[in-house]
Amino acid sequence: MLDLNRVRADFADFLADHAGTRHSLDAALMHVVERAYQQGLDDAGRVPVAVSAPIADLDFQVAA
Repeated sequence: MLDLNRVRADFADFLADHAGTRHSLDAALMHVVERAYQQGLDDAGRVPVAVSAPIADLDFQVAA
């Protein structure tokens, strides 16, 4: 799961490490987007069975 404080820190660290270089803001943004995308892929691979069950297998009761 994404921790927005960690994303903000990664962005700031990358920006500080590349200060004064051309397109450093764009590169920092790309850096955190790539990390967020990879985290999403990693999270998708760890979906619990109960969450990834087919809809037909779920027992729903409609509230009155």
